[in-house]
Amino acid sequence: MNVDLFLVPYNTALRGWRMGAGPERLVAAGLLSRLEALGYAVTSSVVEPERDVPAEIGTGLSSSCGR
Repeated sequence: MNVDLFLVPYNTALRGWRMGAGPERLVAAGLLSRLEALGYAVTSSVVEPERDVPAEIGTGLSSSCGR
């Protein structure tokens, strides 16, 4: 069975911060090799934003101000 992992290492538009650190830490801890040991064919890729993503506070203020 094939497994495609899409790593999204972002939290509040910051890479590797708080929960955003999770995906790459799982890989560093051996997630891919453990899945492969169970018989899975694993590929992974890091999802990068196509543009700057506004932080949550900026997004919330913009939407509440009618912008």
